[in-house]
Amino acid sequence: MAIYNQVLIIYGSETGNTERAAEIMAHALNRQDGIQAETIAAGDLRVEEKLKSAKAVLMGASTWDHGLPQDDFKVFMEDVDPALISPLDVGVFGFGDPEGFPEAFCGATDVIRTWLSEKGATVVGDNLRLGGDADDLRQDLETFALKFVGIATDLDPEHVIN
Repeated sequence: MAIYNQVLIIYGSETGNTERAAEIMAHALNRQDGIQAETIAAGDLRVEEKLKSAKAVLMGASTWDHGLPQDDFKVFMEDVDPALISPLDVGVFGFGDPEGFPEAFCGATDVIRTWLSEKGATVVGDNLRLGGDADDLRQDLETFALKFVGIATDLDPEHVIN
């Protein structure tokens, strides 16, 4: 039995890779009986409305500017009502370039995690830090999403770099 039956996946994506990751996770969750998952871009004007009814959220962004979240996600973090964040259970994922920027690899996930904690959200599990193409990392993304809802218990991804 899943811990959550509805999951909102909020993403910030510059190139489309993090958006694709959100779609992959939503598809994996929607294949499960009794679970509904929906994706929404951090820059979407409806994101606060969606958060009003959310309890479980996956949040992800690509890393830019030497360790910061993608621009739309930064704006989301600055503008969202903190009262919408504090009651949430959240899992954090993100993409980065481990070879080109090893010192800032997936730094956005740490920034998001810290922000969530400061706003009173419950951050669930470890950050999922990925380098590469979302489609090539499908298994890791699916496992992360299923673990978040309590279905998968082992996360042993091949491509995850922590």
